[in-house]
Amino acid sequence: MTISLKKWLQRFKARPKYQRVLTYLILVYGFYLILLGGIIPAVLQRQLPEKASAMLGRTVSISEIHINPFLLRVTINHGNIANWQHDSAQPNLFSFEQFQAQFQFWQSLFTLTPTVKDVVLTKPNLLVVRQKGEGSQPEFNFTSIVDKLAENSADGKEKSSESQSGGASFRANRIALVGGTVKYQDHMSNADIAYQGVSFELTHLDLQALMQAADNSDKVQNQLHVMAQGHDGQDISIQGQFQVQPLQAKASFALDNIDLTDFWPFVRHQVTAQLQQGSLSTNGEASFAMQGNTPTYSLTQGRVALSDVLFVQPTTNSIKQADANKESQRSHVGLQNFIVDEIALDSKPQKVTIGSVDLTGLDVRGVLDKQGVDLQRLFTPITPHKPTTSQSASVANNNAANNQHKTGSAQLQAENPPWVVQVQNVHLAGDIALQDKAYSGDDTNHAVTWNISSIAVQLSHIWSDFSQPIHYSWSLLLNNSVANAAKDNVGTGGEFSGKGQVNLATSELNTHVAFKDFNLSSLQPYLQQYMNLSLKQGRFTTEGDVSSQWTQGKATYQGSLAVEQLRLDDQRSAEPLVSWQSLQVDNLSFSQAENRLAINQVTLTKPYAKVIIHKDRTTNLSDIAKTATDTSKVDESSTAPANKEDQADSTNQKATLASQSALPIALTLKRIKVVDGSAYFSDLSLTPNFSSGIRSLDGAITDLSSQGNTAANVNLKGKIDQYAPISLTGKVNPLLEKPYLDLDLNIKSAELTSINSYSGTYAGYFIDKGQLSLGLNYHLDQGKLKGENHVYIDQLTLGKPSDSDLATSLPVKLAIALLQDRNGVIDLGVQVSGDVDDPSFGIGSVIWTAVKNIITKAVTAPFSLLSNLVGSDEELNVVNFAAGQSQLTQEEQERLTTLGKALKQRPQLNVDVAGSINPTADANALAELQLRKTLFKMGVKNAPTLTASYVSSDDEAVDAVEDFYEDKIGKSISDQRDAIEEKLKQASDKVSDEDIDTRLYASLYNQLLNAEQVSPEALRQLSVARAQAVKAFLVNQQEIDPDRIFLLSGRKNNSAKSEVLLTLKPQ
Repeated sequence: MTISLKKWLQRFKARPKYQRVLTYLILVYGFYLILLGGIIPAVLQRQLPEKASAMLGRTVSISEIHINPFLLRVTINHGNIANWQHDSAQPNLFSFEQFQAQFQFWQSLFTLTPTVKDVVLTKPNLLVVRQKGEGSQPEFNFTSIVDKLAENSADGKEKSSESQSGGASFRANRIALVGGTVKYQDHMSNADIAYQGVSFELTHLDLQALMQAADNSDKVQNQLHVMAQGHDGQDISIQGQFQVQPLQAKASFALDNIDLTDFWPFVRHQVTAQLQQGSLSTNGEASFAMQGNTPTYSLTQGRVALSDVLFVQPTTNSIKQADANKESQRSHVGLQNFIVDEIALDSKPQKVTIGSVDLTGLDVRGVLDKQGVDLQRLFTPITPHKPTTSQSASVANNNAANNQHKTGSAQLQAENPPWVVQVQNVHLAGDIALQDKAYSGDDTNHAVTWNISSIAVQLSHIWSDFSQPIHYSWSLLLNNSVANAAKDNVGTGGEFSGKGQVNLATSELNTHVAFKDFNLSSLQPYLQQYMNLSLKQGRFTTEGDVSSQWTQGKATYQGSLAVEQLRLDDQRSAEPLVSWQSLQVDNLSFSQAENRLAINQVTLTKPYAKVIIHKDRTTNLSDIAKTATDTSKVDESSTAPANKEDQADSTNQKATLASQSALPIALTLKRIKVVDGSAYFSDLSLTPNFSSGIRSLDGAITDLSSQGNTAANVNLKGKIDQYAPISLTGKVNPLLEKPYLDLDLNIKSAELTSINSYSGTYAGYFIDKGQLSLGLNYHLDQGKLKGENHVYIDQLTLGKPSDSDLATSLPVKLAIALLQDRNGVIDLGVQVSGDVDDPSFGIGSVIWTAVKNIITKAVTAPFSLLSNLVGSDEELNVVNFAAGQSQLTQEEQERLTTLGKALKQRPQLNVDVAGSINPTADANALAELQLRKTLFKMGVKNAPTLTASYVSSDDEAVDAVEDFYEDKIGKSISDQRDAIEEKLKQASDKVSDEDIDTRLYASLYNQLLNAEQVSPEALRQLSVARAQAVKAFLVNQQEIDPDRIFLLSGRKNNSAKSEVLLTLKPQ
């Protein structure tokens, strides 16, 4: 064998040189083929998994490695990196079906640049898993690999840092990843995300090449393509180009129909809301470049779109059991489309431009309760558990670092101008439903649901630095479940709209607002909690211009408002309490800075009000307010200060606010116009019931102002019960600190028969006939009230009496007869006055007191009233007579003449005439008349005028007295004489016969007078004669109808006067 080899070598050396060289080359090439095609793959297949496993800390396996020495192509089949041991069901962290790389030797040699033709990784599979590790900290299935690599590369970093200098060179025709799969499983949030069909392709890679404009050639350098697909049509694609020196890149990207529910598990533990559905799509063109040490970047044609997003309230077991089918009733936030389009970003001018923001199909449903809106709680971050001491320390360190970062950011912001964002247009459209369980009732069946529908909001010219005013317009429809259920309402939506601009930099707002046809019956659930009223219908409208500078406390409103078809019912009677056809306020002007409100005209068309007195004598007005015991307790408990100090602070704050409160608003109202107004009054406590009303009320109140000394002019006219005119005229200003008025109220020919219920109940008689005219004038100035009431009652005729227990005890018929003149007219003037600042003052009580005083005076002192009628102050109820006489003196005739004149003016009065005697005086006078009559019969001619002192001077009287004395008395005259003489002599030494005779006959006369007997009949006849004398004078001299004068039987008068007493009686 050795000899043969030597021979072969000798022959080989003897061959020509080229043959020897060719042979050497063939041998080298053969060795190359054996080494590269056989030995190296075998070594790599054995050593590479072991080295990789040691480096990664995980088992690495490779099925086979092939190297094509001819094409310099390396093929690795079925490689994988083992997963952690926690998951035996998924053994591989990373695997691939095939890896190929083809090195271009000659091109690398000629260009002195490492060059590969293709690098292709086929069907790679990556599995990323996260779960709780030690201390509940998150741990990934590749964490240990990273830690191992970091440990192994500690020394390599220093070497690499020393060797890195200059720009590296490398070229590749194509680097690709084909048919890949990426899975992410998060056991902490139960998220499971998978993307298949992942592809990556980088063509014409050249680390030294510069970017060039794209053309139709296939050799554009450094082009990048990335594709990935998820379930249900989710697509991710990126196409771009880059260069390394200087670093620069640009790319277009697109994400289509990314299912947001796949990512919601990562945040679902941070908020209560549940994302039920939603997708994300976005695309754009981005670029990046390094200019020196400054990075620059931009974005053009950007677009972000959210579609079919729905957040719902988590379904609890109670909700499922109550009504599992009513998904739409759950609180939720839905969004059909949210599109941000034409996004452009440029880092050089630090500006972001957004062409449009469209938010359409907004669907919000929530519940308002005592804690607020539930949607707010659904999206409020859930407060984490109280951190441990170590965690608190970590948080404190983080906060300190954040504060330093903020300080640094603030300094940087001061050096560099801030970014500016410009949004050209914003559009929002949708609907909102809010169930009010806080104020309308906490019962789901009775809670009011407010529907804000057809929302349309437009914003334009929005700058983040507020350098330009924002233009906006909006509109919506507002109604609620109460209005929708009302059968007597046509069209239940109130339309809100506005258009204008707001300048946030200068705090200015200018807008035109309109609020049309809002159904006021929607407020009934709120009204009924405090009042026994039913707001059956009504529509509110206002429209005008608002201007505001809110930081300066300036705001103005110029516009109008109206309330149409209002009807407010009393719940007790279920009948209208207040209503009107329309309330129109024109040219309303409000200024906050001037604290002024000016209104050109208020037109009230067909207003109506109703007052009812119920059978229990309560009124429908007293029933309006509900007793709020429970509500007040709740309010007090929720608003009361916690302790006395808080209460004191609260009191001091209130006092401070009161002292700082603004002055009352300056109100100017040019005209209040009333058209066809009416009012109704009914008293159901009477039998029969009473009803009356005012109709056809028209007129105006003009020039009403709260400032200055001006007064408004009042001119209102109407009719009582359709035919009795009523008017109110004059001046009034109730807006002053001390109100002023000078008003005249006139009522003409109101039928009194309509108040039979009142007259029968309180006067004791029904009215058969009569009309009332009333003229009232009231003047109020500086709190002092003066009033003049002119009452004119024509042909008042009382009918049958009633049996009312409430009837007055005053003689009503007498009062009417006293007040009614010969024409059947009662004409009274009643003056009243008072101080309205007196807490006890009441206009009604003042007027009633004055009228009652007149009636009481009339019935208690009727003759004084008659005296006043004829301008006299005499007492006409007594006619005086001399003792024992029945003849009228001249003075008494004059008194009766005055009475006669008064009776002619009061034809409804009758007079009762009662003669009266004084038992002592009148008996003595009659006894003397009888004595004189006896003496006259005895021949004494002067007997009618004879007196005791003059008997002695008349011889006829002396003889007659002596004879009559002896016959009647039977005593001795001489003994009488001796006694008188002796008595006179005791008093005086000088006594004449004349003195003795005078004294003697006077004594005899008086004894005869005392012996006279006057019968009761004589006294009665005297009283009758006196009464007859009075009647005769009134009938004959004063021409009073005799059937009006009635004589009463004689009677004694305890006043010991001789007189005739007169008493007035109604006919």
